[in-house]
Amino acid sequence: MRYFFLLSAFLSISVSQIFSQEEKIYHWHPEKDAIIMISSGMLWGGSEYLKSVADKATPEDIMSLNRMDLWSIDRGATDNISLASANISDALLYGSLTLPALHLLAPKGREHTGVILAMTLESFLINDGITSFLKATTKRFRPFTYNPEVELEEKL
Repeated sequence: MRYFFLLSAFLSISVSQIFSQEEKIYHWHPEKDAIIMISSGMLWGGSEYLKSVADKATPEDIMSLNRMDLWSIDRGATDNISLASANISDALLYGSLTLPALHLLAPKGREHTGVILAMTLESFLINDGITSFLKATTKRFRPFTYNPEVELEEKL
């Protein structure tokens, strides 16, 4: 019974929030958002540059990897490689790029197409910029590269 009260309270608050939203849902502030867009573009561009000049792993680097050099907590992951899981992970990654487009299904979302597309671009640039920056600067090998049963071409 106490959960019913909590659920009722939660639903009533949620519904009231939906109907109390102002007409203009997304706000674009040129002075703030221009700084964010330029900064995120510079982060992304810089990370792409770092990736292009970073030392690539050579077959000798891969062959010299020793599973025992890993922390013990990471050693179990060296045996885990699955093409099906990799495909699912890729599908989720690329599918997530389309999620902001769901806002365009609602009439209020279609009124703010430019702002939604700009926020999507900002999100992509920041996310990919941080990810690429960390990958380019930390030279960390994926756990499956320590597995001698995985083909060298797949490790590179």
